[in-house]
Amino acid sequence: MQSLVHAYAVFIFATFVTGVSFAQQLLPPSAATLAKEYSRPPKPIQEAKLLYYPPESMYYGKEGKVTVALRIDTMGVVREVTLAKSSGDNHLDAAALAFVAQSRYEPALDEQGMPRGAWMNRTVNFVLN
Repeated sequence: MQSLVHAYAVFIFATFVTGVSFAQQLLPPSAATLAKEYSRPPKPIQEAKLLYYPPESMYYGKEGKVTVALRIDTMGVVREVTLAKSSGDNHLDAAALAFVAQSRYEPALDEQGMPRGAWMNRTVNFVLN
């Protein structure tokens, strides 16, 4: 019980000092915040070989858009991926996360033209022909 009270006190203190709620601190930054962090955003240079369309989704005719938030390091390697907006289909969401994680990027550049790590969003469209 004492550790729970301590953890809650740390949460309250961190929220008070930073002015940002604990939940907001855990989420990837918003697009407005991202624009302030670098002068040139990351850009894809090598897409994954094949976008996997999940058979279950294909069978049931599921289509959709998945928005993925990803953190790219200074070397252009994806270090973290999270689901920013679901398509409503778990299989499509998982396939989009895997696809984006396997791609390579040119890193973001700061005001001095130096590479830096950054978050960005990518949208993956799943469409059946």
